[in-house]
Amino acid sequence: MVLWFGIVIYAYGHFTRCDPFTAGLISNRNQLPPYFVLSAMSTLPGVSGLYMAALFSSALSTISSGINSLAANTVEDIVKRLLRGQIERTITLITKIFVAVYGLLIIALAFAASFLDGPVTQMVMGVAGACGSPVVGIFLLGALVPSANKFGAITGGVVALAVNVYIVIGNQMYGRKYKPLPLPPTDMCNVNSTHSTISMDLTTPSTFSSSIAAMTTPQASVGSKDSFGFFLYDISYVWYSCIGIVLSFLVGLFVTLCTRRFVAPPTKDPELLFSC
Repeated sequence: MVLWFGIVIYAYGHFTRCDPFTAGLISNRNQLPPYFVLSAMSTLPGVSGLYMAALFSSALSTISSGINSLAANTVEDIVKRLLRGQIERTITLITKIFVAVYGLLIIALAFAASFLDGPVTQMVMGVAGACGSPVVGIFLLGALVPSANKFGAITGGVVALAVNVYIVIGNQMYGRKYKPLPLPPTDMCNVNSTHSTISMDLTTPSTFSSSIAAMTTPQASVGSKDSFGFFLYDISYVWYSCIGIVLSFLVGLFVTLCTRRFVAPPTKDPELLFSC
């Protein structure tokens, strides 16, 4: 859906001969979807409100469940071990405090994301794939390898996470810069329109400087890379999940095979294993 939405916005910009980012109507490319809804669908009653309602409902439902899970896991796995013997009322209060703390952290991350120039969806998918895939690899290791132990699980998860973080940072700093598609023209942009003033700030110098930089900065040619062209830096973000799962599983399996003679075989519930 996000892909098709981007294609529609790009086609609409060429059809109307107006690129709002280059024209200075918006200060960040991540503002294109709401600007498109406000400008292109303003004549359809209720569409803008329906878009905002769908956006907020989907975001809040995901965030609320995530915050509750983070707080519950933190209290169950860490706090309860440190506060043994405490009454349930105290544990409940601590859980609510963690919910508030995690909520504030998410708000801070959302505020910081407004200053990022790159696509938010790509950043979210890249970080989620890099950080979440080692956990999937650990689950597969425990379900497919009956002799898996804690040393293999911990080592595999840490190695996979470290490699993924290294690839993500290297990609952001030294990755290949691809030439974007030709930008739509700006000769038909109506800067003084009612919808333009909703989401733009023409008094901010950074808006004009970013627009001038976008028009004057030469783009890298397709396939070109800078002097730090290590091949791992050019891997697409959609592969981070696969890399993390494979690394976590293989490293965990190797460490398990190396340490199983020094560790007592773990007792496992057969219902938690994949039967071949």
